[in-house]
Amino acid sequence: MATLSSRGGRLGNSNQQPKSSFTSPEKVRELLSQGVSPRCAQYGWTNVSSDMLKCSSCQAFLCASLSPTLDLEKYESRIAEISRQLQTQHEKFCPWPDFPSPERFWLVPASEPTALLSAFLERFQSVCLLDLQLPVLKPEHLKSMSLTEDVISILLQLIEEEQKKRGEVHPSEALAIQVAACIVSLCGWAASPSLSLPILTCSFCMRKVGLWNFHQMDGTVAEDESPAARGKRPPPRGKGQDGAASPQNTPKRIRLSSAGGPAGPLQKNAFDPLAQHRDWCPWVNAVKEDADRRAAAPQGEDSVLQQQGWKAALHLLIAMKKNSNPSEGSPAECPQDKSKRVFAIFRQWQVPAPAQ
Repeated sequence: MATLSSRGGRLGNSNQQPKSSFTSPEKVRELLSQGVSPRCAQYGWTNVSSDMLKCSSCQAFLCASLSPTLDLEKYESRIAEISRQLQTQHEKFCPWPDFPSPERFWLVPASEPTALLSAFLERFQSVCLLDLQLPVLKPEHLKSMSLTEDVISILLQLIEEEQKKRGEVHPSEALAIQVAACIVSLCGWAASPSLSLPILTCSFCMRKVGLWNFHQMDGTVAEDESPAARGKRPPPRGKGQDGAASPQNTPKRIRLSSAGGPAGPLQKNAFDPLAQHRDWCPWVNAVKEDADRRAAAPQGEDSVLQQQGWKAALHLLIAMKKNSNPSEGSPAECPQDKSKRVFAIFRQWQVPAPAQ
């Protein structure tokens, strides 16, 4: 069962089982995602073992097991029972039943532009450090998300402008790496703090994805990047002081072989930045509205609050770029040129990645 735990004031999934741990009708998946998962941590429960919850305050225990079944009525009944127990199974004077965490703790801040932009920049910077170990993205996925070269160019320009305002060094990674990092971070992914493995994490659903399971960008840097320009990139996270060392020879980051085991070679897939989230993750679900969010939302933003979290974030970021003052410094590269280069990268991704 997917349960939640409080971590740093934000709700996250502590379940270690695969996403498809059981087979059930679509309605059951909807019940699981909307009826149980987000509410566990909201009422103070943390996951201490398989299907076992414990209150972080009163130390009460709650068994929240869900047996695999195709009987819709049984699932509805069991989920309703667990939902009630999340409030009733606390000890007598426990504050959680009367004072649950507000839902805004685990919602994408679509009505808070400053917080949204700051978090986006932090994720982008962390993901860029993965360098050539970033996943190759499938053009079909980008097309279904309506992420065109113009949209990505706008986001990259916004990143550059904000970094100049903050006095930060503009990323000197190859444009292909910046594009991949931009898309991945837009969808809520950040690089894991771990220095040993290339892992993407989501701070909302606590999903961890090992990039060795997917086609990576090794050897896919755009040909228009000169060797001199590539050599000026700062070493990715985990490198030593020798900037000439390639990611393949980095001693601090383990690179897993694609040779596989006795069963055969490791089958790698294309990375889908949306499908890898858990079903209930706010990045892939419609942004919920409440009275406070409606009051705080700028005029005309009602439609944004009805979209998936990543798309609501995208629209807000694009609006911020359009409203920014273009007179603050001149970009090193005009939008048209950057758009053409991004488009060339998209065409490059249309070629199937070679087996690694």
